[in-house]
Amino acid sequence: MKAAVIVELGLPPRFGEFPEPEPGEGEVVIEVSAAGVHHWDAVKASGSYTPATAVP
Repeated sequence: MKAAVIVELGLPPRFGEFPEPEPGEGEVVIEVSAAGVHHWDAVKASGSYTPATAVP
């Protein structure tokens, strides 16, 4: 699947091909056709707006 993923704090999200998610016990996977990424998402991920402590 194509996705923009934060892989390291201080860097913008990386767009690329990633494996399909696998649901854990008691979880389900939903299909999302498209989702927007606001410019603030990239600013926050870069650590330049607020100090980030962990990648979700």
